[in-house]
Amino acid sequence: MIDINPSITMIRHKLLLLVLLIVVCSVHIDIGTNKKKGGSIKS
Repeated sequence: MIDINPSITMIRHKLLLLVLLIVVCSVHIDIGTNKKKGGSIKS
């Protein structure tokens, strides 16, 4: 059990990091597209 728990926690941490990276990337992409659309609409 002691050997299995650390691996599970590491997998959970890695999954959380991957989810955070995906969310941050998607948010940045949305902001970039919104800025481009807003700039094109304003101009």
